[in-house]
Formats: sequence, structure tokens, C-alpha cells
Amino acid sequence: MNPNDRNDRRRESLKRRVMRRVYAIAAFRLLAHPITTKTAMVTALFWKSTTVVSYAHVFSNLPNTLDLGRHLVFFRRAVVATDGFTMLVVTMMVMVALWLILDIFRYRERTYS
Repeated sequence: MNPNDRNDRRRESLKRRVMRRVYAIAAFRLLAHPITTKTAMVTALFWKSTTVVSYAHVFSNLPNTLDLGRHLVFFRRAVVATDGFTMLVVTMMVMVALWLILDIFRYRERTYS
């Protein structure tokens, strides 16, 4: 066997191992990115909220008018009639979604300016 062939195989093997590590680190950095983690949190909270909230019924009960007063009354009655766990999940979902939007704007400013 030619020594150059052996060295070439070793070099290729080393290159594959190094590249596997580089790809693993890149994947971890992508998964650990604040926007990715917050998106996963909002998705998980929304999924959990669908077990306790029927969004189809909520939207079917919304007032059809553009009157802001009727929507505020509907919202107030909905909040009063909601149990604690549902309110907690929905509040957390809204807070993380707002935090996600802030992070998107902050990241965008760092990237494009």
C-alpha cells in the first residue's frame, strides 16, 4: 500500500471528524439563538393553550362590528370568565411573543446597520 494513500485517508478522516464537530456546533448555536428559543416557547405555550381554549369558539363569539367599545366589553367579560391556568398560559404566551418581537428588532438593528 502506498504511504501517500494512507496519509490521504487519514487526512480525509480527520477532515470528516472536524467538519462533524463544526456542524454540531453550528446547529447548537442555531438552537440556542434567542429568537429560536423564544419561538419554541411561544409555540409550546400556544399548543398548551389549545388544550384549554377553543379558539374557534372565541372567534365565533367575537362581535362583528368595528366598534371598539363592544370589543373591550367582550375582552373584559372573557378575562373575568377565564380560569387561572388559562389566564397564566395566555399571559405567558403574549409576554414571550412581545419579548420575541423586541429581540427580532434588536437583532435586525445589529445585522443591517
